[in-house]
Parts: sequence; structure tokens; C-alpha cells
Amino acid sequence: MAGIGFVLKQLIRRDDLIGVARAYTHSTLISCGPWVTTIVALSFVYSLCGGDGHSQGFLNLQGALFYDFAFSLIFTAPLHMVATRYIANSIYKQNITDISASLLTCLGLVTLQGIPTAWYYFVWLDLPLPFAIAAFMCLILLSYIWVLNVYLTALKNYVATTRAFIIGMFIIFIFSVWVL
Repeated sequence: MAGIGFVLKQLIRRDDLIGVARAYTHSTLISCGPWVTTIVALSFVYSLCGGDGHSQGFLNLQGALFYDFAFSLIFTAPLHMVATRYIANSIYKQNITDISASLLTCLGLVTLQGIPTAWYYFVWLDLPLPFAIAAFMCLILLSYIWVLNVYLTALKNYVATTRAFIIGMFIIFIFSVWVL
């Protein structure tokens, strides 16, 4: 996330309240976009349940998302730190040819780290098989999002990153309503 301050200062150039609000919105969604979008989407889903969040489908969804976030943060935190440093060094040295290879390596490592947790969804929890498959795939995809966030931030296209999180929140909302 090196250099984010300089780009956000460019967003504030309008020197009015809208420019400042726009810069703070982008910085918030870039730094914690997956958390914010998931919380907002779950809030909408909860409100559509009529306040009755005690149905088995909703509890399974809530539990799966909780553990997906916990596992994905554990798996990606070390890679996140190393990848951020590697990207910053590569950009500083103006040698960006190896960044795409490092992205594929990080995604492969995340996938390998996530595979042993499949037992949790398929054996430990008493979930229907299609739901267990969906929860495991959500874990892998969420881990990918954490890693990709580092690379998207390096591109410094914060508007596209913010738009992607908002579209992702909408998709989460639609599929959650469909599952319930």
C-alpha cells in the first residue's frame, strides 16, 4: 500500500467537502473493503429475514462466513506482508516483470494452505454437502480477495477497486437471499 497517501491527496484536490469525503471513502474501502462489504451485505440479508435470524439456513451462512473470514485472514496474513514488501521493492527498482509471477505464486500457496481446512467443512460441521462445498469455495475465494487486494492497490486504480467491492457486496446480497 506504498504510495496510497499521494494518490489520495490527488483525490482531495477539489478542496471541498465532496473531495475529502471521496478520498476517505476510497481509503476506507481499500483498507477494509471485504469486511465492510460483507457486514453491509449480511445486514441486508438479516433485514430480509424479517428479523428472524434463527433459521437454520441463516445460521449456517453466518457461521460459514465467520469461519471463512477467520481462516482466510490466518492463511493470507503472512503472504500479504511479504507480497506488499516485494511489490513495493519491485516498483521502487522499476522491475515489474516478476510481479505477475509472484501473484500466481501467492494464489497457489493460498490454495494449498486452504485445502487442509476442507475437513472442517466436510467432516467437523454437520452441513449438507452442497453447502459445505460452497463454504469451502467461499474460503478460497475470500483468501484470493485478500491477496488480490495487495496487487490491485499497487496498480493505484482506487476507483476500480472501490467499484469491485461494491459489486461484490451486491453479488453477496443476491446469492445470500437466493440461498435463504
